[in-house]
Amino acid sequence: HTHTYSLQTLRCLSQHFRYLFNCGEGTQRICMEHKVKLKTLQHIFLTHTHWDNLGGLPGMLLTLEQIRGPTSKPINLHGPMSLGTDMRAMRHFLHRSKLNYALQPCSADGSFVFTEGTVTIRGVGLGGSMRQGRPSPASPTAAAVAAP
Repeated sequence: HTHTYSLQTLRCLSQHFRYLFNCGEGTQRICMEHKVKLKTLQHIFLTHTHWDNLGGLPGMLLTLEQIRGPTSKPINLHGPMSLGTDMRAMRHFLHRSKLNYALQPCSADGSFVFTEGTVTIRGVGLGGSMRQGRPSPASPTAAAVAAP
């Protein structure tokens, strides 16, 4: 039985910055096949922590560490509050006690604002599962990029 799915990853470039939105399984392999330069990638934004958006993150982090070196600036992972739990679970099968990343969780409702240079990225909670009348930390988030 063959499963067909589409990769839900988006790479955005500005003059000075590189951003990756979601990191589904196979993202790192596709980047390598198409000679996408990852060395300057500093931020990965995850809209939710289901495997379709998160499955490629372990391989991507290992690749980035190899390309950039272990003493480089950490990769900033922006996403739902539950991302920390997922990252702690991943370290057991990555065979690394520490990867070079920094968690940047969004608020409980899924919203955040990130600004770097002339680029502003806003996350907007889309609802999803509800807990005590509020979206759960794993609720999907949409990210909008605005640049002049």
